[in-house]
Amino acid sequence: MKRSPLRAAAMIFGFVLALGSACYLAYAYSTGISGQTRKNSPTAGCGAKVSGGGGCHGVNPDTNIQVSLSGPSALPLGTPGTYTIAVSGLSATGGGCDIAVSSGTLSTSSTLLQLLNQEITHGAPIATPFSIDFNYVSNSPGTVTMYANGKASAHWNWSPNLTIRIGAPPAPSLMSPVDGSSTVPTSLALTWSGIQGPKWKLEVSSSQLFSSVLVRQDSLTDTTYTIPEGALANNTQYFWRVSGTDAGGTSAWSQTWSFSTAVTGVEEGHGTVPTVFALEQNYPNPFNPTTVVRSQLPVASNVKLVVYDVQGREVAVLVNERRAAGRYQDTFDGTAFASGIYFYRLITGDFVQTKRLLLLK
Repeated sequence: MKRSPLRAAAMIFGFVLALGSACYLAYAYSTGISGQTRKNSPTAGCGAKVSGGGGCHGVNPDTNIQVSLSGPSALPLGTPGTYTIAVSGLSATGGGCDIAVSSGTLSTSSTLLQLLNQEITHGAPIATPFSIDFNYVSNSPGTVTMYANGKASAHWNWSPNLTIRIGAPPAPSLMSPVDGSSTVPTSLALTWSGIQGPKWKLEVSSSQLFSSVLVRQDSLTDTTYTIPEGALANNTQYFWRVSGTDAGGTSAWSQTWSFSTAVTGVEEGHGTVPTVFALEQNYPNPFNPTTVVRSQLPVASNVKLVVYDVQGREVAVLVNERRAAGRYQDTFDGTAFASGIYFYRLITGDFVQTKRLLLLK
């Protein structure tokens, strides 16, 4: 059967159009396209519908493609940081990416990337796997989210979002001993809380203005510091504060808290001899790592003050001596012990009394 020239031309035109469409779909946005990274946007993702056309690639992300963003989690105001996007999981010649931030400025010196509509994308297909550096800077303090996706041929996937803090960390919060604590031991643990990552600076002074500093630590990595014996005096008020430093800068000082130390051994200033034997509850309780145990003797006595674990085993002897009548306080250091319940017992002549203490680390 003969085909008319008009029908044959139409068929040829249709074939060429279909071939052209296939080529377009295969190579659309080969030089990169922006606006494809924010996951909460209806136009996000390489498979999304975008203004002026369909998705760049398949509709669904492919978990066989691994995309990652890496770089500093904190930056000082106005200071650029270097970040890296990596795409792997499939070897292909037609790879690419798109990177955006919730605020701030992206830039790149790589010939493989370009800045397009304040986002970074590929300027031409990139062979995968690849790993390329780029830069980011912000002049506004706060938290920024960096988004990205990457592709290898017609396959694509998201990168986990990267959160970046711009500026110094927040000031830490002091925890213990609580502000205004009294009769604390001269060797005690100071504890505070803050975000993960900073190195902490600690100061302890007998001056509320910190005109002279008795204890200074400039690069603590833990949020607890135990003041060594001999650094502080008995019966003295002290003030302490903490700040944190990381890649974003140095925080403001925490609030200033105070504590007052007490005498270890016989207490002074009561003026009268006790009339009864007594063993008081330790303070603080719970504690970490030290606590103070008070007792009183109405007459001179042979004294033994012992600590036991919950199985009744003797784990520490705080006192084993003859003491004059008076009021006493002794320190139990639990640094070498595990968290848990312990018992302390005062034994002197016919008087025996036991109380419970709790070590929490």
